[in-house]
Amino acid sequence: MSRTGFVQAVKARGKYYFYVRISFRDENKKPKNKNLMGLGQKEKAHLLLQSWIDDKNSIPEVMKKYNQEDFKKWLKYVQDK
Repeated sequence: MSRTGFVQAVKARGKYYFYVRISFRDENKKPKNKNLMGLGQKEKAHLLLQSWIDDKNSIPEVMKKYNQEDFKKWLKYVQDK
């Protein structure tokens, strides 16, 4: 199974909230996205991703199919937003 996860920022009430999302196609072959996990606001998302990079044991079960490279790429996205 390929890793189709990505981080997306959603702006609400003047703040950015970050989510790990997955892409898939429905039965009509239309692309869809689904939230896999909420990371929270920017500071919380940054700390959470950094903890996953620093300590593999802190990674939640639902995120274990992703690797350190994914987390680093997502962390850069959060920092740049």
